[in-house]
Amino acid sequence: MDTGQKNANGLMAFEEFIDNAEPAKNSSLERLKKQNAAKDELERLIRLCQTENDLLRLRGQIISTNYEDIDQNELLIGLDNYVNEQLASLIQEATQLEKRKEEKKNLWLGSVVFIVIGILLTGVFPLSLPIVIALVVIALIGNHSDSQKYKDSEKAAETLEKFRAAGYPIKKS
Repeated sequence: MDTGQKNANGLMAFEEFIDNAEPAKNSSLERLKKQNAAKDELERLIRLCQTENDLLRLRGQIISTNYEDIDQNELLIGLDNYVNEQLASLIQEATQLEKRKEEKKNLWLGSVVFIVIGILLTGVFPLSLPIVIALVVIALIGNHSDSQKYKDSEKAAETLEKFRAAGYPIKKS
């Protein structure tokens, strides 16, 4: 084979390679267009949500709608990520609930133990019971701010449970 024939064969092979690569390029372009369309549609749908209940219903709405040019899974993944980002502080607060339950239980247990000790020491030191009662009351008053944090954690856990019931996969923090 002479050099001219080799160059012609090489050129034909290169053109065949380009022709075969073109569909892959087009499929990548189409996939990118679908992803952008999904992103734009998701942004539009989220802007329409004015309340928490609207956002709760949005996942079901996306599932029940037939999208021709948009990948429904892309929409759902984007929505799930958006909701997890928006609820990050609530997720963090809800993770504190078990710890706060334990603290509340320990406070009451400690208060009962203190009062029992105060009653037992009354025979030796008559003022021990009033002193212990005063200490317990001070501890309960001091725990008031923790009580509010406990309520906030309960409310956060309830809100997250609403989103889980609506089908959102809420991530653990």
